[in-house]
Amino acid sequence: MKPLCEEDDVDMFFKSIAMTAKKMSPLAMKKAKLRTLNLISEINDKYSTPQTAQTLLYTPIRQFVVLCYAFFYVIMFVCT
Repeated sequence: MKPLCEEDDVDMFFKSIAMTAKKMSPLAMKKAKLRTLNLISEINDKYSTPQTAQTLLYTPIRQFVVLCYAFFYVIMFVCT
């Protein structure tokens, strides 16, 4: 694991994405965040090692992603 103060190309990429997103309207920013979350989740699912369905349901990252989906969908419907 790298030290927290050390940045690599992935850190710089996502910081540049964040800078761009912060220039958007609130609605555009919400949609960009949701689509980014969906994309990262899809890619993670596609390229992660095969696991049983039971394992996938109970991993902390899976729980986090499910909570994020729920949160963003609520925000999208309440705020639009």
